[in-house]
Amino acid sequence: MMTRDGLTGTLNKRSFLDIIGREFRRSASRNTPLSLILFDIDHFKLVNDTHGHLAGDEVLQEMGRRISEVIAEHDVFARYGGEEFAILLSGVPAEEAAELAERCRVAVEATPFKTSVQPLDITISAGVADMTRVPKKESESELVQVADEKLYEGKRGGRNRVCVQSNSPFVVDGSRERVPFTTISKLL
Repeated sequence: MMTRDGLTGTLNKRSFLDIIGREFRRSASRNTPLSLILFDIDHFKLVNDTHGHLAGDEVLQEMGRRISEVIAEHDVFARYGGEEFAILLSGVPAEEAAELAERCRVAVEATPFKTSVQPLDITISAGVADMTRVPKKESESELVQVADEKLYEGKRGGRNRVCVQSNSPFVVDGSRERVPFTTISKLL
């Protein structure tokens, strides 16, 4: 069985779902943190529509390389779908995961992505959730749902930012400052 995504070199979604299921059960039984970062490429459809699918594929390949350079070897990094990626962090609370997500965001934004067409400025939006703060803790899909909600909160808040589930909610945005969600809602 293939475990890697052929384009990005990351784990594929099937492998990721197997791993998150095991890790969720382990963390639930031990009541230890298990954080999930879900991120996707901002305006990726525009990349494909404007520059072609070859350029889009090149962006996805470079995304796999850049994020792999930021995360630890033991972190679980997968292509979750189209232009969406997941990073699973066992034993890591949401705030620490948010710091990693921010380092990933900066690594993506820092340098244009080289493509066969031209260098492209790329950004990502990310959502972070910790299973110890998921209300029911019945399945890993709850953790994915919360991270996905935070990802789309970042998209609605202007993109190129990290939104985090925590006891004191905040968003990490492009200015690298913590901004309360109440501030985000004013932007909508």
